[in-house]
Amino acid sequence: MTTLPPPHRPVRRNGALALGLAVLIALAVTPWLLHVGFIRPPSPLTRDLPGASPAASQVFDARVQARFPPGASEAQLIAELSRQGFHEGQAEREMVRRQASLICNIAARVSWRADHAGKILRARGAYREEGCL
Repeated sequence: MTTLPPPHRPVRRNGALALGLAVLIALAVTPWLLHVGFIRPPSPLTRDLPGASPAASQVFDARVQARFPPGASEAQLIAELSRQGFHEGQAEREMVRRQASLICNIAARVSWRADHAGKILRARGAYREEGCL
Protein backbone atom coordinates (compact mmCIF):
# COMPACT_ATOMS: atom_id res chain seq x y z
CA MET A 1 0.00 0.00 0.00
CA THR A 2 1.37 3.37 -1.01
CA THR A 3 0.97 6.34 1.27
CA LEU A 4 0.73 9.85 -0.05
CA PRO A 5 3.03 12.52 1.30
CA PRO A 6 1.41 15.17 3.48
CA PRO A 7 0.18 18.32 1.69
CA HIS A 8 2.80 20.96 1.17
CA ARG A 9 2.56 23.99 3.42
CA PRO A 10 4.34 26.33 0.94
CA VAL A 11 1.17 26.44 -1.18
CA ARG A 12 -0.77 27.98 1.68
CA ARG A 13 2.09 30.36 2.39
CA ASN A 14 2.27 31.36 -1.28
CA GLY A 15 -1.47 32.03 -1.29
CA ALA A 16 -1.17 34.29 1.74
CA LEU A 17 1.79 36.03 0.14
CA ALA A 18 -0.18 36.58 -3.08
CA LEU A 19 -3.15 37.96 -1.13
CA GLY A 20 -0.90 40.29 0.83
CA LEU A 21 0.76 41.49 -2.36
CA ALA A 22 -2.64 42.12 -3.98
CA VAL A 23 -3.73 44.20 -0.99
CA LEU A 24 -0.53 46.24 -1.09
CA ILE A 25 -0.95 46.89 -4.83
CA ALA A 26 -4.59 47.92 -4.31
CA LEU A 27 -3.56 50.33 -1.54
CA ALA A 28 -0.83 51.78 -3.73
CA VAL A 29 -2.96 52.12 -6.87
CA THR A 30 -6.19 53.45 -5.32
CA PRO A 31 -4.92 57.03 -4.73
CA TRP A 32 -3.75 57.20 -8.35
CA LEU A 33 -7.12 55.89 -9.59
CA LEU A 34 -8.86 58.53 -7.48
CA HIS A 35 -6.57 61.23 -8.86
CA VAL A 36 -7.13 60.40 -12.52
CA GLY A 37 -10.86 59.90 -12.02
CA PHE A 38 -11.19 56.15 -12.48
CA ILE A 39 -12.69 55.92 -9.02
CA ARG A 40 -14.61 59.02 -8.21
CA PRO A 41 -17.60 59.48 -5.98
CA PRO A 42 -20.55 61.11 -7.72
CA SER A 43 -21.20 64.82 -7.34
CA PRO A 44 -24.49 66.07 -5.89
CA LEU A 45 -25.77 66.57 -9.45
CA THR A 46 -24.82 63.05 -10.55
CA ARG A 47 -25.59 61.12 -7.36
CA ASP A 48 -27.97 58.15 -7.73
CA LEU A 49 -28.46 58.48 -11.48
CA PRO A 50 -29.88 55.29 -13.05
CA GLY A 51 -26.80 54.41 -15.14
CA ALA A 52 -25.63 56.14 -18.31
CA SER A 53 -28.94 55.95 -20.15
CA PRO A 54 -31.39 58.36 -21.75
CA ALA A 55 -33.40 58.25 -18.51
CA ALA A 56 -30.29 59.21 -16.50
CA SER A 57 -29.58 62.07 -18.87
CA GLN A 58 -33.16 63.36 -18.47
CA VAL A 59 -32.87 63.23 -14.67
CA PHE A 60 -29.49 65.01 -14.82
CA ASP A 61 -30.89 67.67 -17.17
CA ALA A 62 -33.82 68.29 -14.81
CA ARG A 63 -31.41 68.64 -11.85
CA VAL A 64 -29.25 71.12 -13.77
CA GLN A 65 -32.27 73.21 -14.79
CA ALA A 66 -33.64 73.20 -11.24
CA ARG A 67 -30.28 74.12 -9.70
CA PHE A 68 -29.45 76.83 -12.26
CA PRO A 69 -32.75 78.38 -13.38
CA PRO A 70 -33.02 81.34 -15.76
CA GLY A 71 -31.86 84.50 -14.01
CA ALA A 72 -29.32 82.71 -11.80
CA SER A 73 -25.76 84.01 -11.76
CA GLU A 74 -23.37 82.58 -14.33
CA ALA A 75 -20.48 83.14 -11.90
CA GLN A 76 -22.27 81.09 -9.24
CA LEU A 77 -22.97 78.29 -11.75
CA ILE A 78 -19.28 78.13 -12.65
CA ALA A 79 -18.21 78.19 -8.98
CA GLU A 80 -20.71 75.49 -7.98
CA LEU A 81 -19.78 73.20 -10.86
CA SER A 82 -16.08 73.68 -10.10
CA ARG A 83 -16.69 72.68 -6.46
CA GLN A 84 -18.41 69.53 -7.74
CA GLY A 85 -15.41 68.55 -9.88
CA PHE A 86 -16.49 69.92 -13.26
CA HIS A 87 -13.92 71.63 -15.48
CA GLU A 88 -14.10 73.69 -18.66
CA GLY A 89 -15.27 71.75 -21.70
CA GLN A 90 -14.29 72.23 -25.31
CA ALA A 91 -17.27 74.45 -26.13
CA GLU A 92 -17.79 77.93 -24.78
CA ARG A 93 -19.97 77.94 -21.69
CA GLU A 94 -19.64 74.22 -21.10
CA MET A 95 -18.30 72.33 -18.10
CA VAL A 96 -17.63 68.58 -17.94
CA ARG A 97 -17.16 66.06 -15.17
CA ARG A 98 -15.82 62.65 -16.11
CA GLN A 99 -16.89 59.71 -14.03
CA ALA A 100 -14.80 57.01 -15.57
CA SER A 101 -15.07 53.43 -14.53
CA LEU A 102 -12.66 50.68 -15.46
CA ILE A 103 -14.93 49.78 -18.40
CA CYS A 104 -16.68 52.96 -19.61
CA ASN A 105 -15.97 56.68 -19.64
CA ILE A 106 -19.07 58.53 -18.46
CA ALA A 107 -19.33 62.29 -18.85
CA ALA A 108 -21.70 64.73 -17.17
CA ARG A 109 -21.88 67.89 -19.30
CA VAL A 110 -23.47 71.19 -18.40
CA SER A 111 -23.89 73.86 -21.04
CA TRP A 112 -25.62 77.21 -20.72
CA ARG A 113 -26.40 80.54 -22.33
CA ALA A 114 -26.08 83.79 -20.44
CA ASP A 115 -26.89 87.42 -21.16
CA HIS A 116 -24.47 90.36 -21.12
CA ALA A 117 -25.13 90.87 -17.41
CA GLY A 118 -24.00 87.34 -16.55
CA LYS A 119 -27.48 85.97 -15.88
CA ILE A 120 -28.32 82.48 -17.09
CA LEU A 121 -30.83 82.31 -19.90
CA ARG A 122 -30.88 78.52 -20.05
CA ALA A 123 -28.79 75.69 -18.60
CA ARG A 124 -28.86 72.12 -19.88
CA GLY A 125 -27.33 68.88 -18.73
CA ALA A 126 -26.34 65.69 -20.55
CA TYR A 127 -25.11 62.48 -18.91
CA ARG A 128 -23.82 59.73 -21.17
CA GLU A 129 -21.16 57.18 -21.96
CA GLU A 130 -18.36 58.46 -24.14
CA GLY A 131 -16.62 55.23 -24.98
CA CYS A 132 -16.27 51.78 -23.49
CA LEU A 133 -13.71 49.02 -23.77
